[in-house]
Amino acid sequence: MNRLFLLIIPIFTIFLDGCVTYSKNSSLPSIQDINLEEEFTIEGKFKINFNRNIETGYYRISTKKGLVNLTLGKNYLLPEENFQFNKGDKLKISDFLDINLTNENDLLDSDITVISFLDVILGYRKSYTGNFWSIEYPSKKSNINNSNIPLRTIISNKNLSLELLIQKIYSEK
Repeated sequence: MNRLFLLIIPIFTIFLDGCVTYSKNSSLPSIQDINLEEEFTIEGKFKINFNRNIETGYYRISTKKGLVNLTLGKNYLLPEENFQFNKGDKLKISDFLDINLTNENDLLDSDITVISFLDVILGYRKSYTGNFWSIEYPSKKSNINNSNIPLRTIISNKNLSLELLIQKIYSEK
């Protein structure tokens, strides 16, 4: 009986170790500061509030060879929307919304340049003078991969409020 018990314990331990999942975050390189000229990826969640409509979802921003790819999804069962920009292009904040807009005059001032959007998310810009945007960093700087980047960012103007939460950030070096 003792020999059988001593044989079963290591087999059971090996079986359990094979069933364990390991976090991908442990293999991500640490980042001190992100240079906008480097290739990097940011993943997180968003919440947008427009005319009493609240929508949530997830986003992924990746930069590669001067292009910025933005992927938006409402949940993991619905198809994602993919956008590709040059850093000087304008990003329509209304792309985060999933409602049909009959009067887009409400969102006329909701454009922001992609480079300014990245500056805001990474905490490099404390205000944005174009289109009267208000920027708020409600939480302290995060410790995501040893970076000095705000965990939450709220971008708002008179018509809407967009809250971005960063979950992962890593360099593509």
